Amino acid sequence: MSEFDMSKIKFSGKYILAKKLIFKQLMEVGELSTKQIYTHLTQWKRRNLTMNELANILHRCKYFEKIGFEDKTDFYGRSKCLIWGLNYEKI
Repeated sequence: MSEFDMSKIKFSGKYILAKKLIFKQLMEVGELSTKQIYTHLTQWKRRNLTMNELANILHRCKYFEKIGFEDKTDFYGRSKCLIWGLNYEKI
């Protein structure tokens, strides 16, 4: 993936630090599920988001887009998780 200058990207509103961390993680890795993003953000003790806050950030920020779904079936049942990536048209 090509590198973008983070200083040119302007995040606004609440949770600016979380948006920057998510953006940086998606730049490094590529596509991630909501749960993977959540576990990455909980490593930072300064800002601990709930899953609902994270879903709102990902949905409302124009730099992130839904790529697809991930179906998981295990002992506890079936779950569906969104896969997120960067919206290169808005960058």
